[in-house]
Amino acid sequence: MTTREEYIDKAEKQLRDWNRKINQYQRRAEKSSKELQAKFNKRSREIKKKRAELQKKLEKMKESSASTYDRLKKDSERLWDDIKTGYNDLEKILSD
Repeated sequence: MTTREEYIDKAEKQLRDWNRKINQYQRRAEKSSKELQAKFNKRSREIKKKRAELQKKLEKMKESSASTYDRLKKDSERLWDDIKTGYNDLEKILSD
């Protein structure tokens, strides 16, 4: 089982990786059709919103009690899965 610090560090590292990835995807999308760009932009806005939510939860987790941490961890894992799915969607959009 990972500690709170390990979990938060892993999540923050993944967020940084996702930030780099979305920037790469954005450059690829800019070279695509207007229709594809619109689909990409809509989905990337959704992902960015969820990333911001996840970042806020991670900040709260740093200072939370054990019971609050557990609840926040469950919420963050749900967001994590949504974001991961979102990045897979972006890859599909760009490969069409």
